[in-house]
Amino acid sequence: MDAVATAATTAWLATAFRHWARFRSALADPAAAQRQVLARVLAQAEGSRFAREHHLDPHTTPEAFAARVPVRTWDGLAPWLDAAVRGERQVLGRSPITRFEPTSGSTAARKLVPSTAQGRAELSRAVGAW
Repeated sequence: MDAVATAATTAWLATAFRHWARFRSALADPAAAQRQVLARVLAQAEGSRFAREHHLDPHTTPEAFAARVPVRTWDGLAPWLDAAVRGERQVLGRSPITRFEPTSGSTAARKLVPSTAQGRAELSRAVGAW
């Protein structure tokens, strides 16, 4: 392995180890860890059209969230997603959507999933722990 690849792997492992260590720590109180993630996500969504329509804010409990936001199919989310694709701002959150990730469309037509810096950071935390 060349020096650049070694340095890149070392940097990735250091980041992944931090995510893994946070995950291990969260296992002591998973409910608290989940509340923290929900609060972080809802803080980013505060004031968005989706949050206003569902009466969500960073202090919304998991129980209140479950009561206010029904489980939906993709079609049930379409009004918000279509508005975001059209360029409407702050539909789902305050963070700008930097791109739309196409799904593979294995069971239905291809869909565009909005991607933000915060969403990619959350995904990185999850994958890094894994």
